Amino acid sequence: MSQLKNQEYTIGQHLRVDKLLYILLIAGIVLKQVHPVITIVCFLLILFYDKTRNETVSKFDFYTFEVILTFTLFVYNGLNTGFVTVTNAMWYSVPSILAFFIGRNRCSSLYKGENIYLFLFLLSTSLSIPHIPITIEDVLHNGLVNPDRSIGILDDDVQRAVTGRTVELSLAISGIATYFFLFINNTVSRINKYFVAIAILAEVCTLHYVSRTGVVIFVISIFAGYLLNRKSTKHIFVVIIFLIIGLYFINQTGIFTVFANREIDNSSFSDAGGRTDRWIFGWMMLVQNIHGYSIQGWYAHNFWLDFGREGGLYCFLLLSIFSVSVFIKSIRIYRSSLVAKHLRMLILLFSIIFITTLFTEPVHSGSTVYMYSYFVFSGIIIQMSKEI
Repeated sequence: MSQLKNQEYTIGQHLRVDKLLYILLIAGIVLKQVHPVITIVCFLLILFYDKTRNETVSKFDFYTFEVILTFTLFVYNGLNTGFVTVTNAMWYSVPSILAFFIGRNRCSSLYKGENIYLFLFLLSTSLSIPHIPITIEDVLHNGLVNPDRSIGILDDDVQRAVTGRTVELSLAISGIATYFFLFINNTVSRINKYFVAIAILAEVCTLHYVSRTGVVIFVISIFAGYLLNRKSTKHIFVVIIFLIIGLYFINQTGIFTVFANREIDNSSFSDAGGRTDRWIFGWMMLVQNIHGYSIQGWYAHNFWLDFGREGGLYCFLLLSIFSVSVFIKSIRIYRSSLVAKHLRMLILLFSIIFITTLFTEPVHSGSTVYMYSYFVFSGIIIQMSKEI
């Protein structure tokens, strides 16, 4: 046990930056919009890179089997029913399985876990890169709030759904919680400062989109950051001052009015933007159609239900069990003294944000790279739990 404690996850000592791996990770996520093949190639190169450095986790265990079985059933059922095209089946399944292996390889041993904190920071940053610069430019051109909920400087044929952008900004927004995290050394302190800065920019983006989901994620992250690591009163005082200034600024720019206009029957904060009725209906449809169903242009706005909508009831159940297992393991990691406190706080925070976001959107079709990132994160959690 003492030997394991000496191998505690830290960033402060012997930080080894795998530059090639990080470049490939960022390229695989950012360039997915150019062509999904780029993502697959980058993920394969990362796994090959791990193999050459003997950092590959080769064990074929229950979780590996569950992930492969889930996507195998999804592809088989989706192609048989015609609810999934061959192209989409490949883009959904292959990179997700590869991402899961990449995540596990990041935690191939306890004493090599020192890069995980930085890895997770880069993962969240990679998701936000395609959105923050273009949105900030739109803010400078068209103002802080865009009631049309689109990027005004882009043509219609290159627009993306606001919900998709918010989903991919969610992990970056959660970085505001690192303001409360302990700084064990200069490296962690520097990463957290970058994280907070990016979180503020990401939240400005979601305010520009008039996204209620973005507001909820920001608030959850503030509370989670404080509750996971109760810091001195002065930090709460700073947060209160920051919120007062922010609320005043928001009121002066008319954001309150724009958000209030979105609060209508069957689409408000109380019913998750009209999603609760969709979840109920989606579940009923799935139970009645165990091989899936098709309603043109309609989604349950729930990752697990919409995955089952195309892959069938058993895919829904397998994926749900997998997600519950990952969440429980993240809680156990948070409670483990073998993991540095700042790392376990970030792990639990990300787990909460992933679950929250996946409850709002069909990410496998609307934001595929977010699904890939979720499986990278899941691989990290499952392997870290095994190592502990």
